[in-house]
Amino acid sequence: MEKLPYLLRHENIAHIEENALYIGDRRNFPFKKNFVKCNAVEDLVANLKAMVTQGGGPLEAGLRFLQLDLQRGCNLETIKKDAKLIASARPTNTTLEKTFNSLFEKSNLENLNENIEKEFDYYDKQYYKMGNYGSSLILNKQTILTNCFAEHSFIIACLLAKEQGKKPKVICAETRPYLQGARLTAPSLEELGIEVSVITDNLMATYMDKIDMFMTAADKSFSNKTVINKIGTLSGAILCKYYHKPYYAFSIAPDYCKPKYIMEFRSGKELTKIGSLKTTFARLGKDYPAFDVIPSKLVTSIITPYGIV
Repeated sequence: MEKLPYLLRHENIAHIEENALYIGDRRNFPFKKNFVKCNAVEDLVANLKAMVTQGGGPLEAGLRFLQLDLQRGCNLETIKKDAKLIASARPTNTTLEKTFNSLFEKSNLENLNENIEKEFDYYDKQYYKMGNYGSSLILNKQTILTNCFAEHSFIIACLLAKEQGKKPKVICAETRPYLQGARLTAPSLEELGIEVSVITDNLMATYMDKIDMFMTAADKSFSNKTVINKIGTLSGAILCKYYHKPYYAFSIAPDYCKPKYIMEFRSGKELTKIGSLKTTFARLGKDYPAFDVIPSKLVTSIITPYGIV
């Protein structure tokens, strides 16, 4: 994991310093590499809702905060209460909640810190497994379209493909309104020496004849191949179906149940600006569902740590 770009290194996602949690502020990346300080669990929850970090970032920040609780001498009930509050910050992606539930089933106050470290190691290995499977789908000199920030697995897949001499090229849709594709994915790939370029979200159709596949993360997925991911993913998947291009989603743990989820709706005001730049009147912003639901018929395969489904 030492080859990962700045944004995905453990210490830059979240770390404990001077009895506080510091989260890497992805809202300012790549122009600034600064951190947001969280003293209380309410600070962390507010910052997760404010998109200081996203994707896999809340999982790592949440686990680090539990370690901070331990460092402060909190009892197990207080730590469990904080975990429940943290898990509620972003309700659509339930990986955090499931990880916490599993963690407390096997932990007491004495071995909690050790088990948290095991969770970090576990996820590092799972990311690498998915990246390895993902790289097997990439052939020499192929071009990949992606949306948002697909975190470790996609980055590792591209890195492994590069190390295998395949010379992958990546096109990143900018992913409004937070521009994760432009600000997070593209600079991270460039840092690793992978050829990458950025397009506007509404250029995806125009570039479909120039790509070989569409790859994204899955904030949540199900065994029937239904995928939930950042808004804009559905558009790409529909275009892939029309242009006969495969769509692959990375998912660390598909749910083996009937698709059930809570859709996160964010303020429509977020759609009326990019960063601090206002693009229209705040009153004109409509409802903003943060995620798309991509039906199984649009999904070619889901890339998991256990294989390609």
